[in-house]
Amino acid sequence: MLKRTLLSLVAATAFAATAGAQAISNPDAAYLAATTKFDQSGADFTTFNSLTSGSLTLTFGTALERRMVPGSWSTWSTAPFSERVAGVDYDVAYCAGCSVLRMSLSSAVSIFGFESEPNPFSVHSFTANFLRNGGVVGTVTRDVAGNAGARLFAYADAGGIDAVEFISNNQVDFATASFRFGAPASVPEPATFALLGLGFVGLAGAARRRRA
Repeated sequence: MLKRTLLSLVAATAFAATAGAQAISNPDAAYLAATTKFDQSGADFTTFNSLTSGSLTLTFGTALERRMVPGSWSTWSTAPFSERVAGVDYDVAYCAGCSVLRMSLSSAVSIFGFESEPNPFSVHSFTANFLRNGGVVGTVTRDVAGNAGARLFAYADAGGIDAVEFISNNQVDFATASFRFGAPASVPEPATFALLGLGFVGLAGAARRRRA
């Protein structure tokens, strides 16, 4: 019984370290069901440096300015490319003069995503580097049209994502929207590794006794 339990724990640990590492192209039903959306609503032209869900805080390296589609921000895409429903007001956040936006999470999550659209109406390239402990765990690069062309930048990694570096490759400013996060990352605690080590020692001893 102990052997079966330890082997199951090893398999679960290996799965947590490798499974689910993938880019997410569009905000489909599975993505929406697996994530929680930060509330970024507020009055037009007010600014903010962070958002909170109550249990998690998302902090921005540059202050963002609230805008509304349609109105103070004129266009955005609709489903299946974004969460926006045609004819319904949609909150976005303008990064004035930005070419790079850093986003940091108060703890690592298994999924993180957001939408973005350039300020100019032409097509521009953007790259999102998803980070864990300062290292890149995944990268998404997309060409995005400024005329109703907003696209999702999202990544899933069960090992954890704790920050994002979002880069405007053509040095144009942009707006962002619909910041979402998944469940906490399934990273084993040090005590779990210690338990695994003790289990392997016990299994090795039992094997030696059987051979004797």
